[in-house]
Parts: sequence; structure tokens; C-alpha cells
Amino acid sequence: MNHRINGVIGIHKILLAFIIFGWFWFVLLFWDKYLDFKLEASSQPWMYLICSIAAILLSSLGSQQEYDIFFSSRHWQSFRRCVFYANVQTIIIAFLVFATVYATKDKSTSRQFVGVLLASYWPTLLISNFLIPVLLREFFQGSERFKSTVLVGDPISINRLESWIFHYQRKGFLFKGLVTANDVSDGDLDMKHRLSTLGSVYDLSEIIDKEKVSRIVVVTDSRMASWLPQVIESSYKKGCRVLIHNPFSEYLDLPIIPVEESGHSFFTFQNEPLENPFNQVMKRLVDLLISLPVVVFLLPVMTLFIWLFQRAQSPGPIFFLQERVGRAGKNFTIFKYRSMRYVPDVDDRVEDQAKSDDDRIFPLGRFIRKFSIDEFPQFLNVLIGNMSIVGPRPFMPCHDRLFSDDFKAYRVRQYVKPGVTGPAQCRGLRGEVIDETSLNQRIEMDFYYVGNWSLWMDLEIIVRTGLQVIFPPKTAY
Repeated sequence: MNHRINGVIGIHKILLAFIIFGWFWFVLLFWDKYLDFKLEASSQPWMYLICSIAAILLSSLGSQQEYDIFFSSRHWQSFRRCVFYANVQTIIIAFLVFATVYATKDKSTSRQFVGVLLASYWPTLLISNFLIPVLLREFFQGSERFKSTVLVGDPISINRLESWIFHYQRKGFLFKGLVTANDVSDGDLDMKHRLSTLGSVYDLSEIIDKEKVSRIVVVTDSRMASWLPQVIESSYKKGCRVLIHNPFSEYLDLPIIPVEESGHSFFTFQNEPLENPFNQVMKRLVDLLISLPVVVFLLPVMTLFIWLFQRAQSPGPIFFLQERVGRAGKNFTIFKYRSMRYVPDVDDRVEDQAKSDDDRIFPLGRFIRKFSIDEFPQFLNVLIGNMSIVGPRPFMPCHDRLFSDDFKAYRVRQYVKPGVTGPAQCRGLRGEVIDETSLNQRIEMDFYYVGNWSLWMDLEIIVRTGLQVIFPPKTAY
């Protein structure tokens, strides 16, 4: 994700907070002035306003990381995504508001006012989430249209960018022409939407002045070593921004990421924020801060109750231990509460995924699976260090081998530790893999997580998972 997108995401969150601020006071004034309920709206309006804005900031942690998906989707799909965000944001606002009412024992606040406020938040957030990205894109992309641009490179290489050039010409972007690496006539540039040849790279300084060029797009070729230094020198002298076309884009649908190893610069095809030691430490601290209290205070009590119910319904080991594939393809043992009937020395179905009507699951097991209680012992794995709170969910070795054979770059998801929850699971994609499409969606979300990790993204996934636990999806069985 580039700096422009990151900036737009930040502006989106700030605008959303301002909209909620303004809308709160509008509803409050409308209630007090024009509605004759003879009930005070609230004696502590600032407290509820702070709750609303805090909920927006909390719910938006990482949620707009999918701007590229938003713009590449059809309008209806984008609208559905905005509906989901509005639902999540309104639920979190309601939770914080009601928690404040309970904590402060505020009896003066009108319940009707709170109801009207929360009901009005939903359409406000829906419209805002849909319109803000579109308006911001038009505003910031509009300034890009007025940047005079020239393309520099070999004619044959430039011809390959015909569709890209035509796409941006249709949007109104200003291409002044082509600067060739060698002497060439317009006839060599066999493009339907031809741009005029302005000269060679050795005339670039004069061309920049004459055409008032502010941006240069360099198209690489095998002989670029002879002319690229001249382009860089001219562009620096004239203060032009230089973009170098990714030469691998013709062969691979992957970005190239600059990295430095032992004093040398290289390119890689996968951005890995968690290769940063600082990010690793921060993620591990979050893991410990969450898992340690769970293991010390919650897990013993939960284990006792699970054991008692298991004794009554399906005697046997309290924990289910299974081998899974973790970071770097290394196997480890995962801990879960046993939710299926225990049959000694019988493991012929252990690799079968649980189904909605699975006869192996006993009554309590069905309950703890639905609300993800069976996953809580994995906080032990987090403490040990072979799992994280958030990360791609680990598969069994047999499934791992199968998926790696069928899906390109599948093992990229193993660059990071597996998680108790993950980017796909917090969006309802959990449990049984019923078709190739759902599996593709999970793996794509895992790829996105590995390449775009941030602490905010982890916090967003944790919040979403909490909502999934309270309101389980249909795939929870």
C-alpha cells in the first residue's frame, strides 16, 4: 500500500469522526428544540459523544485497509462492504453507550433519545463509508491529472504499455509524449492511441523545460544501463518525479519490494512488515498481554466446567491434541477442548473436517464449537510461542500438502506464525472448507495479512472476532 492510500485512509477516519461529532449535536439540538417529549435528552452529552467517536476510531482500526478492493469491486459489492462496516460501527457505538449508562448509573438520559441516536447513526455511517472514499479519490486523483507526464524508454517496451496509457488518457491524465532511448521515428511506435515523439533522452532537460514536465515514467529494457543515468540526472536537476515501470509485471502479477541484505539492494515479491524486529516485539507483547491473563485466570475455571460436562456427556481426555503446520512449515501440537466423542485407538476419521450434522460431536461439544470456546486452550500455544493471537489459521499436514499443490504461492502464509484467529475467520470464513471459492478467499486474505500487517490490523481482527464469538456466523459448527 503506497503513501497516498495510507494518507487517504487516515483522512477517512478523521472525517468519519467529524461527521459523528456533527451528527450527534444535530440530533441533540433537534430533540431539545423541536420534539415535545418533555424528556431531557442527556445530562452528560459529552460523555456519549466521546463514546461515539471512540467507537468509530476503534471500529475503523484497519477496516479501510481494503481501499484497493473497494475501488476494484462492483458498485453493489462496494455497497455491501459499506453496509458491513456500518453494522460493525453501530454495534460498537451501542455497546460503549450502554456500557457508559450502566457504569455511570445515569437515569436522566432518555432511552428514546439513545434509541433515535443509534438508529440514525446507521444510515449516516453507511452513506459516509460509501461516499468518503469516492470523493477523496476524485479529489486527490484530480490533482494527478494535471501533472504533465512523459514516457521514457525503448519503443518496443513502450508499445507494451499501450493499454495502460489508453486507460489513463481516458481518465483525463496529461501525457505530453514519448522520449526514446534511441533515435526512432513515429512509425516505430505502432500504437492505436499514439503519443508524439518529443526527442531522445539526451534532449530530456530541454523537453522538461519546454513541455513543463513534472513526472517521468521510465520503461525499462535490456540496454537501460546506457541511458538511465542520463534520465536520472536530468530529472533531478529539473525537480521531476521519476516512476520506474515494474519489468516483472508482464510475467508475474506480483509487486516488487526493495529490501537490503548485507549492504546490497535486492527486490522481493512479498512485503513482510513482520520481518521488522520492532514489529515482531510489538506483536509478541500484544500476544503476552492477552494470553497471559487468559491462561492464568480464565482457562482454569473454564477447564473445570468443561471437564464436568464432558464427564456427564462424553468421558475421556479434556483436551484434543492435534498436529498442525506452523511458521516456516514446521509442525507443532495444537491444544483444543475436546468436542467430539472419545473412542480409544480409533483415528480413521481424525482428518475429516467437522460438518454441521456431524455425529461425532456431543451436545456440549456442539455448544462450545459454535461459540469458539473449544479454541481457548490455544492461548497456551501463544504463550509457548508457536502461535500468535492473530495470524493465518494452521491446517493439518495432510491438508497443508494438498493446498500447497493446488494454490500458487500457498506457503507465503507460513511466513508468519499461525493465529488463534485470522483475517478470514473474523469475517465468518471458518470451519469446514466446502468449496474451492471459499478456500481461495481464505488464502487471499492470509496473503493480504502477511503483506500488509499492522498493529491496527491485529486489533481490528481481534474486535471482529469478539463480535463473531457473540454473534456466531452460520459456518460456526
